[in-house]
Order: sequence, then C-alpha cells, then structure tokens
Amino acid sequence: PVHRRPIGNANAQPEIVWVQPFVFGDNPSVLFGSREIWGMDMALARIEFESLTPSTLHVDVKIDAIKEFSPRARSRLLPCMHISTPTKGEVGRPNDEGNPDLQEFLTVSAGGGFPIPSVPLELRLASAGVPERSDQHVVRLNNLKQFRDVYDFKAAVYRAIVASQTTHTKLDYYQILCYAPDQVEIDFMWSESIGEILATLFNIKGPTEKGPPRQHPDWCQDRAPLKAELAFSFNSTVGFEVIETLHTYGP
Repeated sequence: PVHRRPIGNANAQPEIVWVQPFVFGDNPSVLFGSREIWGMDMALARIEFESLTPSTLHVDVKIDAIKEFSPRARSRLLPCMHISTPTKGEVGRPNDEGNPDLQEFLTVSAGGGFPIPSVPLELRLASAGVPERSDQHVVRLNNLKQFRDVYDFKAAVYRAIVASQTTHTKLDYYQILCYAPDQVEIDFMWSESIGEILATLFNIKGPTEKGPPRQHPDWCQDRAPLKAELAFSFNSTVGFEVIETLHTYGP
C-alpha cells in the first residue's frame, strides 16, 4: 500500500492505493490485456494447485525462464515458486505484537479497503451462518504502464500512471483465516530470470538454500526462501475495472 497525492500538492490529503510489483497468471488473454491495457507486470506461468481450500493452500508455479544467461541460453519451463500452509488457519486478527511495521501495515490496509483486517472479528463470527454477504471492499490499484523502444530497452517511448480498482463481493467472513507465519513456506527457485525480480524487490542476490523444497525432490534448482510476516486466505467474487489514466509522462 502507498499514499498517493496530486502532483504538485504535497500537503493534500493522501489517498491509499495499492501497487503490485509483479503477478503470475496462467491465462494468455489476461496476461496480454493486463500488460497492454493497464501496465501490470505479469508473467505467463503454469500454476499447479495441490490444495485449494479455505483452510490449507499448496501452490507451485513454473514459468518459461532461463536458468543461466549466456549467448546460447534457451528458455524452458522451470520451477520458480512454491507456497504452502501446512496447518489449518484460524479466524481472528493477525498476531502483530512486537512488530510495529506489521501493525502499521495492517492499519494502512484497513484504510485501503483490503478485506482483512478491516472486517472486525465480531462481524465475521456473527456472519458464520451467512455464507454470502453483499458488502463490498474496493481496492484501488495504480500501475506504471510503459512501452520500451524496440532498439533501446533503456528508453521508454510511452509512460503513464493508470488507475484501476478491484471490488471484492460475497465475502464469507467466517472463512477469512489467518495462519501462523512461521509455519508458512515461501520458496523462490533460483534462476537468472527469477534472480532479476528477487534482486529488485527483496535485495536477494543469489540462492540462500541448497536444494529444492522437501515436497519437490525432482526440482533441481537451489532456492531463496522468504520469511512470511502475514498470511491469510479468503474467498470472494472479484470484479475488475480500469478507471482512468492519471498522468502521462512527456517525451
């Protein structure tokens, strides 16, 4: 979540919007539309769900990538990410004691329309017998849309900030579950392609663990685990809408 103010008015009341650094998607049409229409940095992937329930989650992602950059390197389908929650989640507010950064994140998230933790525990429990509610939670998204010069990738021939929103409806509040972060596994499988993302977002310069996750002995790459600070899941009906172009940069 970020605070955005009108250009040239630093004293204005900030609006809370969300910026998603990158997204993996398994639908080529969604990939093309997201990249070309509103600038989402999305990579085409094969997403395998071994478990997809409100209480547990196990997702493995593979992308077309290059393991080691070289003049003769060829891209191929490589494992890139493994996420699992081995234990059942619990209804309730995330445990943020002793973590001021997480406390601030949760406060900002609630103001930005994200479904958790803006919904009080009492409301979730009270709605246990009502699986679907009409309440809407609108999440504003801002993305930098840009097209690069064909002959010089360092030069952008078009750049603009595009505003969109995601609306969550029919939330089952009783199934908004929180997980113990120390029991959540997040592993990025190392390749040169994934390394560029990890270096930019997490300042990870190389694999920090030898061998693949224990669930995948056939995966041959070393990995870079990440520590989870917050983990939760929920079910909802999602609507998406591009709103406007907020600003277009000059040449």
